[in-house]
Amino acid sequence: MTAAPAIPLVFYRSASGQEPVREWLKRLPPEDKRVVGFDARRVQLGWPIGLPVCRPMAGGLFEVRSTLPSRREARLLFGFHEGRLIALHAFIKKTQRTPAAELELARRRLKGGDEMKADNPHIGSTFESWLEAEGIAEEVKGAAAKSIIAEQIALEMKRQKISKVRMAELMHTSRAQVDRLLDPSNGAATLESLVRAARAVGRDLRVELV
Repeated sequence: MTAAPAIPLVFYRSASGQEPVREWLKRLPPEDKRVVGFDARRVQLGWPIGLPVCRPMAGGLFEVRSTLPSRREARLLFGFHEGRLIALHAFIKKTQRTPAAELELARRRLKGGDEMKADNPHIGSTFESWLEAEGIAEEVKGAAAKSIIAEQIALEMKRQKISKVRMAELMHTSRAQVDRLLDPSNGAATLESLVRAARAVGRDLRVELV
């Protein structure tokens, strides 16, 4: 049971050398940066991952969905090609449906970077380099890894038909603690509790954050 390795994630770079998604992320408040970083990292570790974190869109796009502490909804649009993700566009969502103009912009950028080769001028810096520059790499990577492992434990419980009440008995803890442990939305579980949970379902736990 592990949350590694992560799918590479890079930023789209324009012909003028700009990385619009990275610049957009830099303008967010610190707590919002952590949430978007956490959700994007969960996609890297859990790929392919579905709702509520990520959903496929038309035209080869995928959408990372983040509810921010500032009570706004952020969306990160990316493409996938040859084992790599490319962050194409990001915006604050103000309507129920994703605006067509936002999707079209991401598709145009995808056409410019869809070869995904090392020498492609539209392939920019890595997502990890942004996390490092913001000083949140260790925090975000650790929380995302724990979140993915919590999801794996929940799936194993379902496979073995272990209820949360029974899981609490196996771990010698409360049902409320099990609920918090299995909540993948915040990555707040301790490694010690995840190790105990993994052992309770008969699995070993290995975590790699690189």
